[in-house]
Amino acid sequence: MSSISTTLRLLEAICSEKPGVTISQLASLTKQSPSNICYYMKILQQEGYVYKDAHSGRYKASYKIADLGSRILANNELCEIAYPVLLKLSEEAQLTVHMAIREENMGVCISKVGSSKTMPSISRIGEIFDLYPTALGKAMLAWLSEEELDEYLQQTHLKPYTPRTVTDPEKLKEQLARFRIQGYTLDEYEHTLRVRGIGVPVFDYTGKVVAAISALLLPYHTDADIKCIASKMKTAANEISRKLGYNGDTQVHMN
Repeated sequence: MSSISTTLRLLEAICSEKPGVTISQLASLTKQSPSNICYYMKILQQEGYVYKDAHSGRYKASYKIADLGSRILANNELCEIAYPVLLKLSEEAQLTVHMAIREENMGVCISKVGSSKTMPSISRIGEIFDLYPTALGKAMLAWLSEEELDEYLQQTHLKPYTPRTVTDPEKLKEQLARFRIQGYTLDEYEHTLRVRGIGVPVFDYTGKVVAAISALLLPYHTDADIKCIASKMKTAANEISRKLGYNGDTQVHMN
């Protein structure tokens, strides 16, 4: 198990550094000797997961790792069901649309459709992000039970991403309660400055939130525009939820 853990840590480190990493950097990170790291790198190279850059001498991740991720998404029924719905939503709203699921206390982007004039808060498929400062994450938190939300807040450090990030647990709970009543969530520059987002939940056949979809808002969008976009998103989320066997009504009241 120690060897497996070390190998995974090495892969995570290599994938996280765009210019690649050196043997000494990996040895320092894992508290292993350079000779041990060389042994791990040799095996990972043989298996095709990393390669050594001929110019810099640094180790980099190969696309074999990306291929594994793409296979996961290809085998994900939710992605398959949601894609045509998200594509239609993106075209109708003319906005970038994301879909994410919750893994432990983090969110994972599993789909991204369209383009926008703004820099996205969540920029790529597979990106892991905190739930509380994003429209996607808030949409998954707002429909949790009180016990589930309390457990999440007990386990999560609410650090500020921007001056507008809500970091007080009670204020966050109040915000999520308001979002649940209005039927959609908002990220008002809380995760990334100059980026606004709107999110809605997706339910499965048990009535639990299994995912969320979001759209990037542009600077000129008014409150009326936001309500119109929210309505389109609710329709899309409802369609995905129905295909997952949900029999309830996601078209909740909007003020």
